[in-house]
Amino acid sequence: MGDAIDGIVQILLSTGYEWCSGSLINNTAQDFKPYVLTAFHCIDIGNPSLDHNPPYSYDPDENNGVLEAYEIDEAEEWLVRFGFKHAECAGSTIGNIYTFDDTYYRAGWDSTDFVLVELQDNILRDVPSVGEKVWLGWDRSGNTPTKGYFLHHPKGDIMKYAYDSDSKIETDRWSTVTGRNFWYSQLDIGLLEKGSSGSPIFDQNKRVVGQLLGGYINCDGPKQYWHGCLHRSWIGGNIIGTRLSDWLDPIGSGATTLNSVRQPIPEYSIGIDLLCSSTTLSVTNFAPGYYFDHWNKSSNVSLSSTTANPVQVIPGIDGPGWIEAVYHTGWGTVTMERMEFYVGGPAASEISLSLYTADGSPVTYMCPILIIIFM
Repeated sequence: MGDAIDGIVQILLSTGYEWCSGSLINNTAQDFKPYVLTAFHCIDIGNPSLDHNPPYSYDPDENNGVLEAYEIDEAEEWLVRFGFKHAECAGSTIGNIYTFDDTYYRAGWDSTDFVLVELQDNILRDVPSVGEKVWLGWDRSGNTPTKGYFLHHPKGDIMKYAYDSDSKIETDRWSTVTGRNFWYSQLDIGLLEKGSSGSPIFDQNKRVVGQLLGGYINCDGPKQYWHGCLHRSWIGGNIIGTRLSDWLDPIGSGATTLNSVRQPIPEYSIGIDLLCSSTTLSVTNFAPGYYFDHWNKSSNVSLSSTTANPVQVIPGIDGPGWIEAVYHTGWGTVTMERMEFYVGGPAASEISLSLYTADGSPVTYMCPILIIIFM
């Protein structure tokens, strides 16, 4: 699934012991708003003052399809975690994990079991996770997905993968015949479990087309699952607060598909291996809100300014040199990878090289040492 794994989140609900999954979702403004798409039933959990553990207290507000103010308040206390995955597919090492707390409720609709929240933190500015988050693309066309790919956190566990090779069927909730609002899948590989709720279904183009409602795990039969259709959630109940369109197409573009995008990572405009003369260097590809701070350098390099971007890099005494840029995310500074190079060029001494033609006649060349290449 490539970059898509960096757009999957694990959600710890405000109870402190219940989990859901979700996806960091892109919007047409491409402004990196931290919207998270997950399941409506992850919020519709009832009154937090009642005991929802066995033997259970009856709670008329639990899973009733209507969100009470206190349910939304509880959702705004969620913890959202990125990067809870193995660093390598065949390894056991856990990658870098980044956790953000608190959300804003934006929209939800029980009929497709979707909820959209926005992280209260501007995660784009988080220094440790620069470049490690992907805003996932989507498809709201309603075209039938010919395959299904699934990334999720079952039972609060490390990220898992599942796959379905068949075309989807749009059905009613928990139905296996043609209907409306849910994509029906039978998995070929993997399982979706409690805690996977809200995780995305990707189509054959690796775009999000819905989020997990739930399903049936049958060891001796089909593994059946239903995902709320994103194209139905787009219009939702046809009022703001029940639809995705206001949030995922804020510019009113009418787009039916949108690609994923990774958080921009600032980079040098050129690479320098040998600094023989004054050279222009800059840092480009800043994310929104980022700004250049200053340059650090070796003592045998001069700069036209330590705070200008771009800058003139001027050679000094011959020998190894380096330069590095420091930029600000709005929350803190990041020092870019140091660029190392050689300052000045070694003297081009000449050597006498005697060669012979096929008939044995000598031919002599005077060659600069730096361009002698033996093949």
